[in-house]
Amino acid sequence: MLNATITPLTAGAYANGNIPSTSGEQWFTFTATSAIQLIYFNPGTLKEVYVQVYNSSGALAGTRTNLFGTALYTSRMLYTAQEYHIRVTPFSCSGTYQIRFNAEMPSDNVTAISAENTWADGNIATPGGEQWFRFTAAAATQYIHFQPGALNDVNVQLYTAAGAVSGTQTRMYGSTLNTSRTGLTIGSQYYIRVTPYSSGGSGAFRMGFATSTTAPAAITLPGTNVTALSANAWANGIIPASGDEQWFSFTATATAQYIHFQPSALDDVYVQAYDSTGTAVGSQTRLYNSALNASLTLTAGSAYYVRVWPYSGSGSGVYRIGFTESTSPPQ
Repeated sequence: MLNATITPLTAGAYANGNIPSTSGEQWFTFTATSAIQLIYFNPGTLKEVYVQVYNSSGALAGTRTNLFGTALYTSRMLYTAQEYHIRVTPFSCSGTYQIRFNAEMPSDNVTAISAENTWADGNIATPGGEQWFRFTAAAATQYIHFQPGALNDVNVQLYTAAGAVSGTQTRMYGSTLNTSRTGLTIGSQYYIRVTPYSSGGSGAFRMGFATSTTAPAAITLPGTNVTALSANAWANGIIPASGDEQWFSFTATATAQYIHFQPSALDDVYVQAYDSTGTAVGSQTRLYNSALNASLTLTAGSAYYVRVWPYSGSGSGVYRIGFTESTSPPQ
């Protein structure tokens, strides 16, 4: 690394790059100006590259990242005022390009969480990728909420608009679906970086923020692929791929209802009920082993939805689900 020609970078300014050979590489160096740095790639005749960051001792800082098309930046959590190096290699061709680093949060591909107590849809399409969200603090203490979907195990980190870390990185999965941050400035913008806990993780999820541990209420209910349930009868379910989910609907026959789960290839799940407005009813419940039903207090004659997803990020397979007015399962 240190025997190569190394081009110094200045924060916020593009430096010209040129890799004349498909087997070539180019090195850049910079001094971190904040705890998080964004590395931007501006394509020229070279349209797609890999970037890898190293510290001054040659140790890796993060994983190698493919930059191209709409994926034109990558973030790194670094130590302020320390020197780092960037190695750029072509994906499959050669040519000219530009590269820069910034302390500011990304301006492109950032999903705004419009207000407290609302969900914003997220999707990390590439395994090991990331997604950014932005919100304006409404209180000095805010709770960041995660709603699992196909992606059900993530790390989240909060930053100020200047790129400073706020609190520590938090893993959200299972029943750990929120984290608090204190000392925020009301009216100021903050950014949330979401990355899969597993390097192979990807898929859809939701993020929100609130002033308490109570998650945002309403979600958008699915319009299709919802299986109707009949009272006292099992319905077949299948989650074909790890991290997927399945939806069911039913009309309450009494104020007290029990959701029953019958394990099969998929033997450990979470269930959550919603009313017809998308507002959560009761709490998220894990069903497995001898804990095979969840009780709900509902309005008789009203429509409800049940969302089922695997407890484990690698869970998938067939199972059955039903509802009754007692702890006795469907026969």
